[in-house]
Amino acid sequence: MDISVVIPAYNREATIERAVMSILKQTILPTEIIVVDDCSTDSTAAIVQKLRRENSLVKLIRLKKNQGAQVARNCGVKIAKGNWIAFLDSDDEWLENKLEIQQKAVEENPEFDVFYGDYYIKKNDRIHYRYCKMKGRDGNYFESILFGSLVLFQGMLIRKKALEDIGLMDKNVPSYQEWDTNIRLSEKHKYYYINKPLFIYNLHKGETISKDQNKKIIGFQYVFVKNCNLFLEDNIIDRSISFYYKGMYLRYKESGSWKSLYYFCFEKLFIHFLKINMLKPLCKFVIKKRWQNLNFRLFHNKRE
Repeated sequence: MDISVVIPAYNREATIERAVMSILKQTILPTEIIVVDDCSTDSTAAIVQKLRRENSLVKLIRLKKNQGAQVARNCGVKIAKGNWIAFLDSDDEWLENKLEIQQKAVEENPEFDVFYGDYYIKKNDRIHYRYCKMKGRDGNYFESILFGSLVLFQGMLIRKKALEDIGLMDKNVPSYQEWDTNIRLSEKHKYYYINKPLFIYNLHKGETISKDQNKKIIGFQYVFVKNCNLFLEDNIIDRSISFYYKGMYLRYKESGSWKSLYYFCFEKLFIHFLKINMLKPLCKFVIKKRWQNLNFRLFHNKRE
């Protein structure tokens, strides 16, 4: 079983060595570790070059211009020799038995194409971790993922053929890249859940600033609209509408932009509904009922 590990990296001189070393310390080593440097302006590439001289498993690909993590991941997958692909972000780290656990799971369950598990969250380099348990299930995981059950790249082991089947990863997704990729993967391929922690997700100061929140809003809209044909199936359309507007409300609220939240809830939402022909009867019904209720209250207030 050949496993290629792909690490996209951009200006991660402080963390890239830790990430790579967490792979080199695995109880079962991969076939190769491909670090794709997304045109970093710091010493990220130099650090990887040093690791490459020390261990032949490490490979470095340098992109000529900054194009984002999805392009870097795709570049790594394309040149990978392994028939299985594992990902790691350049600021996170694997637990030392991650690959051993997943390889055993693959050998015992060869009919599955995607293997994933739980993880720890480590905040601001603190000693104590928080255990994050996935809402795991095996087999057809499509509907759960469609409605936001997030499977992170760092914990996934994916058959390369499955990634090729979906045309690799969408380079235009501004955020929620895992969500988009997993929607397309789970539509055609079976998932296997491993009820064990596999990696450490490192949270850093400054990752929740308003700029990132705005990026989340754009990304959430992008993924939903891109996959709207799946969300608007007759049997789940009501759930989809509720999921979308609840999701947008929460993300506007998290951004702290109350003006934008007001605009979305009371203007954009209304206009969007009217643009969807299949929902016009519903919109008219709701508007009519609200108008009747308003007239009813006004009439009774006048009589009083």
